[in-house]
Amino acid sequence: MPQEPGEALEEYLQRLTDQVGQTFSGYSVSHVSGRFRDGPLMSRADAAPLVAARDAYVIDETTAAVRFVVPIASTEQQHEGTFADSGVNVPQPDAYDAAADEVRLIRQIFFGIFVEAVVSSIQGEAEIWLIERGPYGERLFVWERLTP
Repeated sequence: MPQEPGEALEEYLQRLTDQVGQTFSGYSVSHVSGRFRDGPLMSRADAAPLVAARDAYVIDETTAAVRFVVPIASTEQQHEGTFADSGVNVPQPDAYDAAADEVRLIRQIFFGIFVEAVVSSIQGEAEIWLIERGPYGERLFVWERLTP
């Protein structure tokens, strides 16, 4: 969101804050237990010496999965009574085109604030994954730790 011509810095920051507050109203956190391999696939016979030497082959991990649900205001529809009887239509693919600018702004804000903060502050993780689900499908982003 660029600063408008003649807009004071304080006004600009307030506009940004208002936009973030209107866009992101909540989140949910789930804790997931998982297991992943630390290296190439091995047979049990090849993995056994690693385990015996207390080296990791399979790592158990508890992960926090955070979901941000972000409504797209331009796709909002009003209805009364039950949804089935309301006459609300299921959005067609061309209806998503009307929301493209809004989705682009939501992504820029989300990556600029939340993703940047998480990726730059998490230390020691082998990978950080972000799964994005939206009107344009799903995307998987992976940040891998560089090993010396």
